[in-house]
Amino acid sequence: MKFKLNALRHDRAPASLRSVGGSACSATGLGFFNDGEAANAIESCGAREFVGSPNSPHGIDERRFRELHRQWCRAAIESLTQQGVADATFGRAAKLVAVYLKVMVVLSPAGDCDLARVAHPPIDRTELQKVAAEAGVDSRHKRSWKTVNWTQLTEEGYYSLIDQLRARIPSSDPFWTLEQYWNVADDP
Repeated sequence: MKFKLNALRHDRAPASLRSVGGSACSATGLGFFNDGEAANAIESCGAREFVGSPNSPHGIDERRFRELHRQWCRAAIESLTQQGVADATFGRAAKLVAVYLKVMVVLSPAGDCDLARVAHPPIDRTELQKVAAEAGVDSRHKRSWKTVNWTQLTEEGYYSLIDQLRARIPSSDPFWTLEQYWNVADDP
């Protein structure tokens, strides 16, 4: 059964889900920005508006998602910078957007949609080290994944990494299946 994503618009989401989204978003900064700064960045970047529009999650493919994602991250960086957040990098903005989409789309009752299939999972050191350590993952990039500093990823570096990781997931599977290697208990 497919649900309509607009049934879970951010402003109509249960308060607990909104607060989880806000807390999760600020957690991605690991002290680099707070809930208000994260919420302002998500609001101003266009991701929230996109998620709340009735037809946005349907018919989106990886190419279109990448275009939007690039716009959202650039706008989030601009918002964070204008709010006085130092070192607002593409890697941090990408994780902020990824956590927002995970909470508001992927984990929602509407999670069976095209947007949830193509959205990027949150990328951080723990995730990369787990994927790199997995014996069943075959990639010439595994050694470099162990040393990636996601907080310092540039736009070019981020999308290069995304392409490397996406190549490890069968094209018929949602990109989110990459998280099979991550366990919340493994986070420091």
